[in-house]
Amino acid sequence: SQGRGRGRGRGRGSSENSGVASQWQVLGDAIPQMPDSTVLVFTDGSLGANNPLLRLLRPVAQVEELSAPSGEALARWVKSTVEAKGSSMSPSANRSITDLVGNDLWTLDQELEKLALYCSGREIQDKDVGEMVSQVREANIFAAVDAMIDGRPGVALRLLHRLKEDGREALYVISMVERQLRLLALARDAIDRGMPQSELKGRLGTSSDFVVRKTAEQARRHPMPEIIWRYDRLLETDLAIKRGRLEPDLALELLVGDEVSR
Repeated sequence: SQGRGRGRGRGRGSSENSGVASQWQVLGDAIPQMPDSTVLVFTDGSLGANNPLLRLLRPVAQVEELSAPSGEALARWVKSTVEAKGSSMSPSANRSITDLVGNDLWTLDQELEKLALYCSGREIQDKDVGEMVSQVREANIFAAVDAMIDGRPGVALRLLHRLKEDGREALYVISMVERQLRLLALARDAIDRGMPQSELKGRLGTSSDFVVRKTAEQARRHPMPEIIWRYDRLLETDLAIKRGRLEPDLALELLVGDEVSR
């Protein structure tokens, strides 16, 4: 409801927030009366500081923001999680799985569990990650597009080259990046219009829950003008290849550099 409020004007958003707050007022009044032994847990996605329910609960609750780790902290989390499962992982395998999955800790834990069982007593290697991690090729594209947008050319090139090592031609890799940017634009438009995520499958034309979830996560992080700019750059690259001005392999390298220089 917050996204719809922003898209339709401040007055509408304020009235919607007030309505949500009034719906939860009974709960806000009841919490101070609960015994100390009561543990009340709320689960939700990302919340803004002005979320009406969060503002209602602050005076009567302890609010802690626990962000998912990133960078070296994420690598340490993976290492300790693998060790807790009775296994170990090489640094390159650690880097590969965090490149692919990001800091989605629930998904990481599930994939690490599978890898620990698969390797059964030996150190988990980079090739094991490629063989076992679910939706690796699809995840490579999501992670590569993320890296391009976030200004991490080394990660983006490594992931895209991994697709080429799997036997995919540069033109195919570029077409996969184009598809993901197009899905991002569709998802961002749907989010701006207030479309529920349950309807995104039809909008994106896919039956994959994984694709819908990851595309929606990416789209929420990037505004439409930025997505369009990047899509235009990709179309220019594609046109240069078709006119013979660029070889596909070089075009892929330049595309990554162009995208991260934004």
